[in-house]
Amino acid sequence: MADLLCKIHGTEQDKINCTFYHKVGVCRHGDTCTKRHIIPSYSRTLFIPGMYQNPRATVDINKIDRKLKKNFKYLDGFYVDIFLELCKYGEIEEMMVTDNLTSHLLGHVFVRYFSEEEAENALMKLKGRYYNGVLLKPEYSPVTDFRDARCRQNDTDANGCQRGDFCNFLHIRDPSRNILRQLFKKQHKIYSQKEKEKEREREEDYHHKRSRSGRHHHHSRHSHSHSNSRHSHHSHNSHHSHHHQRDSQEKREQKDNTLNENENENENEEKKSNENSQNN
Repeated sequence: MADLLCKIHGTEQDKINCTFYHKVGVCRHGDTCTKRHIIPSYSRTLFIPGMYQNPRATVDINKIDRKLKKNFKYLDGFYVDIFLELCKYGEIEEMMVTDNLTSHLLGHVFVRYFSEEEAENALMKLKGRYYNGVLLKPEYSPVTDFRDARCRQNDTDANGCQRGDFCNFLHIRDPSRNILRQLFKKQHKIYSQKEKEKEREREEDYHHKRSRSGRHHHHSRHSHSHSNSRHSHHSHNSHHSHHHQRDSQEKREQKDNTLNENENENENEEKKSNENSQNN
């Protein structure tokens, strides 16, 4: 049963979780949806709602070519500004700005990082901040592959999507290719430099630890040598003291023997003297 639930999670067969939210990251029913919208606890993708103030939402510039050109320039400037800010918190794999005019998809930004740690860092840094008067409310998105989230007809058909700007799939408005190439090139340069700095710090830390280890080893050898010297000196003194004690003992024994011999001689002489005295 658990395997079956995992397989159908987020699909049309899932009767509990919202398929559209799982696939696109946004559901047109919002909080009134009969199915659950589960915001993941972690993800590589961030969803920042309403960050892009689409000029087409206030002015019908489809009829005014001059303003249409300004709209593209505005998007390019916005994309560059946001990309350079968001790449400070982690290396960006992909960033998308929605161009839909329907309310639940208006002006959203999706950014996918290369790691969950980078996405978490960006989430923490962006919370509570303002951009162009808009309070940022970033959250994790369940979408990690936007191929199913994007409107295929809008991406491939020269005439665009039949549903127009009110399609429920993502209509992504990308900046010019030249701008994208320059941004990702600049990001690559930044993170290549950071990686070199990290590598240099690791090498310095490694050599510092080896140097400390070498000094500790030398100190240990010196202490051991000094200890051996002290031990040797103590042993020498002990041996010398023992030798001196042995010599003193021998001298004392010799002295005692000499005294004993002298006493024996005196006793013998006294005995002879008494015998001669008696004979006379």
